[in-house]
Amino acid sequence: MAKHSVFFRMKRLVLLAAVCLLCGCTIGGKEVFFSIENPFTVFSIGPLSCGIKETRVYLANYKNIYGTVGMTDLWSEDFDMTDIEEGIRRSAIYHLSRVYSLDLYARESGIVLDDNEKSRIATAAREYYESLNDEERRQTGVHLHDIRRMYEHYVLAEKVYFEMMKSVDEEVSEDEARIMDALVLYVRSENTIQKIRRQLDKGEDFEALLSRYSEGEKGEVSFGRGTYPKKVEQVAFTLEDGEVSESIAARDGYYIIKCTQKYDEALSEENKNRIIEERKQEVFRKIIKEQSDKYYSRINTRLVDKIHIDLDSSIHTDSFFSTIEAQLSYH
Repeated sequence: MAKHSVFFRMKRLVLLAAVCLLCGCTIGGKEVFFSIENPFTVFSIGPLSCGIKETRVYLANYKNIYGTVGMTDLWSEDFDMTDIEEGIRRSAIYHLSRVYSLDLYARESGIVLDDNEKSRIATAAREYYESLNDEERRQTGVHLHDIRRMYEHYVLAEKVYFEMMKSVDEEVSEDEARIMDALVLYVRSENTIQKIRRQLDKGEDFEALLSRYSEGEKGEVSFGRGTYPKKVEQVAFTLEDGEVSESIAARDGYYIIKCTQKYDEALSEENKNRIIEERKQEVFRKIIKEQSDKYYSRINTRLVDKIHIDLDSSIHTDSFFSTIEAQLSYH
């Protein structure tokens, strides 16, 4: 298993920015805003129900994991944390909804935990439970068997995810992943591009003309396939290092490209990894959508609004996920 699972790939600052924009709640891909009968059930997807204890554990860990930016502890500073706290609460529930959706998929696909996984879950559950102090146990309401059950849900979802990822094609051609570095001179006017072209033909410095005329980026840019109009791309990716293109007419204006590095090895490798990750996420989104279309989802909005974890000096648990991830590894 990677250092962080599929559910923890967003960086802290990105997550904090995102959660502040959340409104409503999404369960199994559907936005739902009505209560359900069991007062201790936070949400249900098909036959599976998520209880309040599990939600409190996720929330406590989320608040401690994502409650700092750099060296700043958001919870101890003089900030209006209402929106961020609300967003983090709903993000924790969103995470749980993905876990339960994948658990349903496991049921349908006959994917189960083996004896080794159950043994490691039991070890992790004991380790995590023993790390909780009295106040953390009181606020979450959990016992050892609760933590073990939560880990069973979580690990089964992880197992499903990695089984799904085996179907992803990780072959990415050099051309598809290629990132080049260039100076891109862009103007809207045909007269202006002709004027620039004449000056280039007389030996004027490209960077000087870029700084003087370009209506786009005035410095070096790095880009891959799909960044610029197709006509521009077709020319750009034929250039050698130091070569300057002819004028290129596109729908949005006119371009002249100077290639500074036709193949940026480091950025191309990053782009290859991004392409593979996007393929994986597409498979993941497809499964979640299928579950969303198949099962009816409900959320106890009254209970959600009341779920709260006080982050005083006694509440510092943040190892729920790292404890189980240290025990299990999928390849």
